[in-house]
Amino acid sequence: MSNLAIEAALGRTWTGSQRHVFKRVMRQTDARVGGADGEAVDRLSLSSGGYLYPRAGTTDRQQASEATEQRSLLVEVDQLVVNPMWLTGGSIAVSSLAGAVSPDYRVFTSSTHVEPRFLHHLLRSQPYRDQYDLFVRANTTFDRRIQQQDLDQMPLWLPPRDAQQRIAEFLDDRVARIDRIIAARADQMKLVNAMFRSEVAGMVSGIGVAWMEGALRRFVTSEDAVRVPLSGEERAQRKGPYPYFGASGAIDSVDDYLFEGPRVLLSEDGANLLARSSPIAFVADGRYWVNNHAHVLQPLDGAHDFWAARIESLDVSPWVTGSAQPKLTVDAAMALRVSTPATVAERLQLGEAVRRVRVVAEGRIEDLKRSMVILDEYKQSLITAAATGDLDVTTAGSGIPG
Repeated sequence: MSNLAIEAALGRTWTGSQRHVFKRVMRQTDARVGGADGEAVDRLSLSSGGYLYPRAGTTDRQQASEATEQRSLLVEVDQLVVNPMWLTGGSIAVSSLAGAVSPDYRVFTSSTHVEPRFLHHLLRSQPYRDQYDLFVRANTTFDRRIQQQDLDQMPLWLPPRDAQQRIAEFLDDRVARIDRIIAARADQMKLVNAMFRSEVAGMVSGIGVAWMEGALRRFVTSEDAVRVPLSGEERAQRKGPYPYFGASGAIDSVDDYLFEGPRVLLSEDGANLLARSSPIAFVADGRYWVNNHAHVLQPLDGAHDFWAARIESLDVSPWVTGSAQPKLTVDAAMALRVSTPATVAERLQLGEAVRRVRVVAEGRIEDLKRSMVILDEYKQSLITAAATGDLDVTTAGSGIPG
């Protein structure tokens, strides 16, 4: 496999003495957890964001068998960890933690003239990420895995050790600063969402002589029978302009539609029914497809925005069954007790008010998302420029956009 992406990006930058080959400076390790002593070793997972983190123990969705745990690979601080299945998504990092990782990962120790943190940034720079894409045979479970022979022949740009250290210190500082700003933007998004939900819940939750109460089935009909689930493989072969909805929103697009016009979609299953980290009830409109993870509800009065907000404001946890996979059956959903204004006109008026509040909140969230995208793009360009020698870190400015 040729290294076109790396050679094209770095061919003008490096000299012969700076050009090395991965297998010449990196040694793959095979130290395993083994038996009883392995219980004291922290289990780690590799994030596509470029860091290793402790797994959550018994609540972690990646729970493995005892035999697999014993085959887990030991990792020391400053060793390189690669997930060959998801390398194209960014699953490569030099670890700042000691512990053990999945036996499906790969662990490497670098030679003494390689600064580990510089290597971390270099292998996460854009030319290398482009190269990982070229290594992929096809986007399937097995063909997506990067072969070790391709990594072995991959060229590395390695300036003198002191230069590597300067670049690493510069990038460690700037990347940490940018990541803190991105994290703050994410917290702001959560706050905007929380404020929106609180305001809307207050708008659509009421009692009194002008309100009535009943089971949800009194006000909506179910169109679940029309839903059709499509597998990931089926969707890949049926790409098109129509949104494909699941439990928490559109997750794909396909070449046909099952519904036309507004409906209220309500999550049927998933941890979010209890966690409520994203909406469980929302309006879908236009032409679209819905799978079997969302109930499709048609309000009898046409007040879709009101009913989505009213259902979203409910505590559905007493009606949720299942522990491994929480589920809200259609019968349970239709039995939910709700209060509502007595007249259709009032529901429509409240729905319009909800829509106006939503537009404002979504505008703020979109602004924050754009800022995060700008920051992430800047971070990637900074890593690439510094780690590949295009930016002189000794004279670089300190400004950060976004």
